[in-house]
Amino acid sequence: STSQAPPVVTQVREAVAPAVQQAQEKTGQLLSQAQQQAVSRLDEQKANAVGGLGAVAETLRQTGQQLRDNDQGVITQYVSQYSETAANQVEKVSSYLGERDVNQLIGDVESFARREPTLFIAGAFLLGLAGARFLRASAPPNSTTGSMGSSSTALATPASINTSWDGS
Repeated sequence: STSQAPPVVTQVREAVAPAVQQAQEKTGQLLSQAQQQAVSRLDEQKANAVGGLGAVAETLRQTGQQLRDNDQGVITQYVSQYSETAANQVEKVSSYLGERDVNQLIGDVESFARREPTLFIAGAFLLGLAGARFLRASAPPNSTTGSMGSSSTALATPASINTSWDGS
């Protein structure tokens, strides 16, 4: 009986091998599709970020120009210079994002995380806090539940209101 076990195992392997191969190919195809979709979405978000950063830089420049044009005070001049410097830095970030594809950006982030793990973790934490604040601020007002949620207050319905004059 032990001499017959290896041929049975071999037969089972041969019978299952095409199904295993097909499953591996399908898994690879699905993984490839998921990666392509993720890269496509990230490219869209990157393009949105580049456009938004360009608008921020332009707004900073306009603010600085208006300050220069309207007031010649020392503090105003410093704020004007600061807004111009900030606009230049925002433009640098925008062009950096625009010039690189998603895979290069991911590589840059990974490289930075390896070189400066503390700064990377601190930055990720701060981004998380900012994201949480943004989500909380952009949530519809009725979506929050507090101590006065719908389950803790009873509303009078027409059927529950006593309308009889006899006190019953």
